[in-house]
Amino acid sequence: MKPRNWVVLSTTALILSIGMFSFKSTARGESLKEQHAELIVGHIKLYRNLLGLIQDFRNIAADPATAGVAAVMGVEDHVPQIEDRIKFLERMLPTVDDAIVRRAIQLKLLELYKNHNAPEEKRTRQLQSLMTGQNHWD
Repeated sequence: MKPRNWVVLSTTALILSIGMFSFKSTARGESLKEQHAELIVGHIKLYRNLLGLIQDFRNIAADPATAGVAAVMGVEDHVPQIEDRIKFLERMLPTVDDAIVRRAIQLKLLELYKNHNAPEEKRTRQLQSLMTGQNHWD
């Protein structure tokens, strides 16, 4: 996510939390100090969640296999047409050295094959390769 998007996200969350705390607090008849304290606690939780999200993203980026699996999972966001996704993943599969990423591609291909009514041969080839650990896509 671009830095500007983080600012927009956190600002929006801040505005929403202010509105929620104001409505909730006045409905209960709390004092301004109590409202302020709840608002501060809400901000702390928001920033803690944001830092957790950043740490999670860092952990994904630090491990090549995890980053590769995340890329496979996000292929729909970048390749909108199912036929193009299948072609892209089929083209990538023989070039990937990491066994974990290769299996993630195979699992994604199985899902796409099922949703696109691909020939049984393609599906069984991926299943066989997943089960035996041998490359059956050539």
